[in-house]
Amino acid sequence: MKKINLKNLPMDEVLDKSELKKIVGGNGSGCQNWYCYCPGQGSWTTYTCSFAEADYLHATMQENCPWGGGCGLI
Repeated sequence: MKKINLKNLPMDEVLDKSELKKIVGGNGSGCQNWYCYCPGQGSWTTYTCSFAEADYLHATMQENCPWGGGCGLI
């Protein structure tokens, strides 16, 4: 299992679905601010406080930006 150190996470690193789950935790105890970017569509910020929200964020990025982009912590 890959350990994610939030203090050392580069600003430009894109996290995959399993890594998002590790950050927010299965019990929804952590809230995070995210900076998302999609080439050709621009960038935006969003906020998650549960596993379901992080999962939805990841699914939405895959659906609406399949050619690249992603979200990272801010």
